[in-house]
Amino acid sequence: MENRNKLRIILHLGFLTNTKFGELSSKGGPLGELVQWSDLIASLHILGHDLRISTLTDTVVRNMDSFSGMRPCPNGTQIDLIFTDIMGLRVMQRKRRPFVAGNKCKLRLLDSFGTQAEFNSREYFSGHKSSWGKTNPWGGHDLALRQFPLPLSPHSRQYLLGFVVNTHRNETEEKARSGVLIYGKEKYMWEKAGEAVKTAMEITEVHATVADAFGCLCPASGRINHGLLGEEEFHRLLGKVQIFLGLGFPFEGPAPLEAVAHGAIFINPRFDPPKGRLTEKSSLRNQP
Repeated sequence: MENRNKLRIILHLGFLTNTKFGELSSKGGPLGELVQWSDLIASLHILGHDLRISTLTDTVVRNMDSFSGMRPCPNGTQIDLIFTDIMGLRVMQRKRRPFVAGNKCKLRLLDSFGTQAEFNSREYFSGHKSSWGKTNPWGGHDLALRQFPLPLSPHSRQYLLGFVVNTHRNETEEKARSGVLIYGKEKYMWEKAGEAVKTAMEITEVHATVADAFGCLCPASGRINHGLLGEEEFHRLLGKVQIFLGLGFPFEGPAPLEAVAHGAIFINPRFDPPKGRLTEKSSLRNQP
C-alpha cells in the first residue's frame, strides 16, 4: 500500500445536496446509492488515496477551487479523478463550468442503474420525452460510456462497482423456511401488483416490510407487515422465508442478491403490460 501512487480525488455526493435521500434512508427510502458510495469511499480510503469528500455545494466549490491552477485534460497534474453523480455533476457545472470542462476526462459518475448510449447522447436526449410527455432529467451528458463506471449490476461497456452482500445465515433458520417476503418497501411499489400478491397469499404466508404503511397490511388479510427493519432483522427474515417476490419495480437493486445469499429464491413475475421506464411513472424516481 505504501508504494502505491497516492491519487488526489474529489468525491461529491450530489444526491445528498438539497434532497431527502439521507433522511429517507432511515424511513425505507432508497439505499442502493448509499451502499455504493460507502463501499467506494471505504475502498479508496483503504488504498491510501487523498480524498476530498463533500455533500454540500459550498464544500465542493472550495474543493474545486483548490485545484483551479491545474492544466486541463488530458495532461492535468493536480487532480487525478472526480467521482460524483448526475445531480452532483449539475451542481459542479453550474458553479464551476470551466473547471468541469477542463477536467472532463477525469469525471467518473456513480450511476447506480447505468446509462445506456441512447441516454448519454445530448443530441438524442435534448428532444426525447417519455411516453407520458415528461422530459427525462437524467441523461444527455455526452461522456464516454466508461465514465459511467459504477452501476449496481453489469451493463455493456461500463465498469461494475457492485456492492457488498452480507449474510447472517444459521442452521436453525435453514430447517424452518416457509412463506414469501415481498420486495417492495414503499406503498407505491405495490401498485398494479395485486394479482401477484394475491396468488402468493393463496399458497403461503406473505410477509412485507413496507415502511410507510404499517398497520395497513395486517395478519387478517394474510399479509404480515413488519414495517421498516434494521439490517440484522431484515437478514433474519430473509433466512426464514422460502421466496423473495419482486413486484416488477424496483427494476434492480441489492435486495434480490441478498435474498439469494441467504438461501431464498428470488422470483420477479411478468406483468401485462410489462413494467418499465416507458410504462411506469415511478421509474423516473430512480433511473432513466
